[in-house]
Amino acid sequence: MKNKFLLLLLTLFAKLCGYAQADTRYDAGGKILDISTNKFIVEGTKIELLTMDSVVIDTTSCKWYSKYQTSASFTLPVPTGDGNYLIRISHPDYHTVVKKLWKLRRNYTSYDLGNVFLERIPPMPVRELGEVNIKASRIKFYVKGDTLVYNADAFNLPEGSMLDALIERLPGVEMKSDGRIYVNGKFVESLMLNGRDFFKGNNRIMLDNLPAYTVKDVKVYDKYGELSELTGTKKNDASYVMDINLKRQYQIGWMANAEIGGGTEDRWMARLFALRFTPHSRLTLFGNSNNINDNRKPGSMGNVQTNVGPGLLTTYDGGLDYDINDNKRGIEFQGDVHVTHLSEDNRMQQNLEYFQTGGSSFGRKWQQASGHSTSVTTKHGGHWWLMERKMSVWLKPDFSWQNRHNRFYNIEAEFTSDPKEILALKDSLAQPDIGTYILKTLVNRIRSQARGNGYDMKGNIFTSLYYAIPHINDAIGLTVQGGFDKHTSHLFDDYRLDMAGQGTTDYRHRFTESPSHGYYLQGHAFYSTRVEHWDFNLSYNIKLKHNKQEYSLYRLDQLAGGNDESGLTELPSSRETLSDVLDISNSYHTTTSTTDNNVNLEIRYETEKEHNGKKSDWLLLLTPSLTVRHERLQYNGATHHKKHRTRPMPRFQGNLKRRTPGLAHQIEFTYDAFSSLPSMMHLLGLRFDNDPLNIREGNTGLKTTWEQKVGLKYNSSQWYKKYRRMLSANANIRLQHNAVATGYIYNKETGVRTYRPENINGNWNTSANVAFSTPLDKQKHLELKVNMTEFYYHSVDLIGVEGGERATKSTVHTSYLQMPVSLDYSKNDWRIGAKVHMSWHYATSHRTGFETVNAADLHYGITGQTKLPWNIQLASDLTYYCRYGYTDSAMNTQDFVWNAQLSKSVLRGNLLFTLVGFDILGQLSNITYSLNSQGRTETWRNVIPRYGMLRIIYKLNKQPKKK
Repeated sequence: MKNKFLLLLLTLFAKLCGYAQADTRYDAGGKILDISTNKFIVEGTKIELLTMDSVVIDTTSCKWYSKYQTSASFTLPVPTGDGNYLIRISHPDYHTVVKKLWKLRRNYTSYDLGNVFLERIPPMPVRELGEVNIKASRIKFYVKGDTLVYNADAFNLPEGSMLDALIERLPGVEMKSDGRIYVNGKFVESLMLNGRDFFKGNNRIMLDNLPAYTVKDVKVYDKYGELSELTGTKKNDASYVMDINLKRQYQIGWMANAEIGGGTEDRWMARLFALRFTPHSRLTLFGNSNNINDNRKPGSMGNVQTNVGPGLLTTYDGGLDYDINDNKRGIEFQGDVHVTHLSEDNRMQQNLEYFQTGGSSFGRKWQQASGHSTSVTTKHGGHWWLMERKMSVWLKPDFSWQNRHNRFYNIEAEFTSDPKEILALKDSLAQPDIGTYILKTLVNRIRSQARGNGYDMKGNIFTSLYYAIPHINDAIGLTVQGGFDKHTSHLFDDYRLDMAGQGTTDYRHRFTESPSHGYYLQGHAFYSTRVEHWDFNLSYNIKLKHNKQEYSLYRLDQLAGGNDESGLTELPSSRETLSDVLDISNSYHTTTSTTDNNVNLEIRYETEKEHNGKKSDWLLLLTPSLTVRHERLQYNGATHHKKHRTRPMPRFQGNLKRRTPGLAHQIEFTYDAFSSLPSMMHLLGLRFDNDPLNIREGNTGLKTTWEQKVGLKYNSSQWYKKYRRMLSANANIRLQHNAVATGYIYNKETGVRTYRPENINGNWNTSANVAFSTPLDKQKHLELKVNMTEFYYHSVDLIGVEGGERATKSTVHTSYLQMPVSLDYSKNDWRIGAKVHMSWHYATSHRTGFETVNAADLHYGITGQTKLPWNIQLASDLTYYCRYGYTDSAMNTQDFVWNAQLSKSVLRGNLLFTLVGFDILGQLSNITYSLNSQGRTETWRNVIPRYGMLRIIYKLNKQPKKK
């Protein structure tokens, strides 16, 4: 009886355990992506849990992460029985996929399917209907989630326009001449094409060569990196990007356009651009050559920037870019090769004022420089997703090489008073004998010429491995990189210095060679974890750097026959003979070794709330770090030194961001505090007088510099949807303690300055920017854009006079205001605009003899484009330039600059003829102004002459035949 009772209890216990096991569940999940675009498929998905007999147990759908929309996923509870199950994933636009769930091990609590790729169902044939005309108001931009989207078709551009003309027209966007782009005052870190890198680091290639008519929209957003993708949570690896998305007809097949042009003043240009696109690959070829300093393309004349850069520039440019992306296998390869040859002819005139104790001295300088250079850069990358996309591996090699050849001709002089009243000053200074009327105020005069050559070579290789730990979304990572660099430079120069006060002449014919080479190795390891709303990332970084540098100066004028001022064109045949004229006091070899050990902790808190369908969030990012730097310097010259130091370099960065409900307002506060060490060469206390007018000394007592940066940013999107308005503002302040100022002692009789670095306090500066754009009418045809930037510099330096007291502080207060305003009306084929751009310098100082600076540049004008009879398109702009307050009256100019373009397309728009008139009135000039605590400089540079040019553009678009 007792045995039967025990048997009954055991049987009952076994059944209860079975029931308990049947009720135990684990979570099965994964991510669903389009196999062609690699984008998440969220809306319309259906995920079903089935038995092996296809009986539906449960159903769910794919959803965005409730707090982090960097990725989307699904989860389903699965019973932990002995049987296996099926997951069926379906979508109306995609082929259905079925995955088998195998039985889990006992200690497993979840099953990750990883990335599941769906293939889109080809569309059914569409029967064409009769023509229907629909007129609608095109929205220029809108906000979708965290993404700002510009509709390219809403901007009326001249025919033949390239991408740069479109970017210039986007509200809230500022584009610099070198291709840097800012949106609402924030720097765009990467310009992408269809979500992929394109010649990364060189925006001008896409800006100058991609036709604007191919662009569907331009998206601006924070793109999160692979660590965020691995863990499915938002990490601190986002970069601010601008993504150029092509229209559908240009995303498959070939697209090409070629352009050729010739004009007056021997101006010419030629360009070829070809792009091959498939859902999984991209190949780009381009070539560009011109002698028109071309940072613009036909069509940007409607809003031309007449400052096209100084000098005359001839460019030969070409390259290729490739991108292969196999999403199903988790493999991608990308890279580019870029070759450039430049020839330059630059002429410059400078008017200088040097602030001195007891009154300023004044300088004039004329320089002509010519040269050419050839460069090759190539970058490549291979990326592999492993272990069901839980591991990411990158391998990135890159290499660059450049050679250069340059020639310089220079005349410069310094005076005790402003020589603005002296006529034909340059011609008089170029003569061997100086007129007595110039000698009255002349301190010294330099006539020099030089020619040089050299090359630079760099190579790097980078590899990384990131691994997301299953079930807990923690991640570990390791990166290793290394590289080398090698530089050479050879320079011949003839130098003649006339000391007017002493009646002496110093003639030097010199040869300088300054090669250097080095290498570096760097390793980085991190661990990242998340606890509710908090992210923690602890990392360790070590960097080893080794460099050898030589500076050898040879006085060829000390050789037999080398002092006849005719100059030598060749070096002595014997190296021993050359060594005899080595300027040992100014020549040296250095070997530097640096080791940085860095520990960094990132603490990130982010929370998101939703109330009545409106989202709001908070972001707090704190990053304390400590770098311990160990340096060794070995110096061999006239004296020998060995120096080493070990110093801690702490740093603290903070970021606090708040976005109000509906993301209507965004306020961001940033703080950065860090230190920097003085140069080891400065700490040797050496003296170099290879430049007889500018003697350099070191300082063994230099201290560590501490710096703080504080920033406040504001951005409003509350008017985006209803009024199409944009508003952004930011303010920054930078404070320095123990800043290194290169002060000098001035000799009034000779004009010699002896520079010595010193620690000084009181340097700080601020900046503020406000950008605003809004339509002014209900139909949104008339648009106003204002962008105001203000800089203030409190500059402190040390300046003294030889024979007087020690160097004293020179403090200058400088304000710089820049404010462009534009009013633009666009409707159908018409576009007309007005523009005003003001730049104002104002500087004051309490120092003796300082004259208040009050200089302004103002230009205003009109732009327009329209269609004439026979479908001829006209684009033109007329700008009036005014300059006031310059020391040299010749720079206080009033110029009219007029540009125009006529375009006519034939062959259904595939062939375009363009007639361009650049600076038709021939009044374009290039003048800049700069000021600091040591002086002010007005600079004139030569610019390209006016020209007329006929350009012919041919477009080709070839798509694969539909099956």
